[in-house]
Amino acid sequence: MKTFKYSLIRLTPNLEKGETINVGLIVYHGDSIDVRMSNSISKLRAIDKGLDGDYLEDLTNSLYDLSKAIDDVYLLPKLFKGSLSLSDFGMFSLDQNNSYENKVNELMNRLVNPHKKPYKRVNRKVFFDIKENFIRSGIFSKYDEDLYRHKVVANYPISKEEGLNADFLLKNGKYHLTEAIDFRSENIKKQMGEAAVSALTISKANEIFDGNVRSFVIYAAETTAQEKSAKHQLTILEKHSDNLINAFSKDDMKRYYESIMSAASMLQ
Repeated sequence: MKTFKYSLIRLTPNLEKGETINVGLIVYHGDSIDVRMSNSISKLRAIDKGLDGDYLEDLTNSLYDLSKAIDDVYLLPKLFKGSLSLSDFGMFSLDQNNSYENKVNELMNRLVNPHKKPYKRVNRKVFFDIKENFIRSGIFSKYDEDLYRHKVVANYPISKEEGLNADFLLKNGKYHLTEAIDFRSENIKKQMGEAAVSALTISKANEIFDGNVRSFVIYAAETTAQEKSAKHQLTILEKHSDNLINAFSKDDMKRYYESIMSAASMLQ
């Protein structure tokens, strides 16, 4: 059996805000190290818009250079304090049934890389209808990092800690955020829960992105009775969103798609 020590690479971009995230992992191999970095640029951008993949690459190279310049790589955690730090040592052991790569990947996935847990909706048809339109228009991507390549992404993590994900997000200077809700269900309690989560998501996005957000709520209410039944939910959403649109209004949906397409085409 072989045993390794490791440290988490922790970053606090803004000491005043005090938000710290795990951006990578160092595994110690005697007199050398193995550095692994997060696979999510969006995780960095959520707490500091100035951080990107180049930063992680430069940091990785700097850690390797530093490990070669000192006599004892186990001193690395003592050298980092403040905005960049290394955690105290953790340890893992390998046996014949557990490979090094599998174990390091498991640590990265458990401790560093973000896990998406989108809020489960009662009826997601309106969400998938919107998604299909974006796919057909050629502006949709399934990768979060493509938000910064001018694509619409789905279930984008706004606040991992609070479990808040934007149904759709596009960036073109402003962040164009869309929430999709179906009010055709008769479960009023679940409808209120969905409306509250969408309102919280929009509010949190405005907080994180310094108010640089244009928000849309697309709701499905096929009949006057359904819309009347969702009166309180719509009141909550109207207070938080810039645009409240019924998915069954062809004219309003046409203007919505034109607006998103225009925002995306500005960046091509």
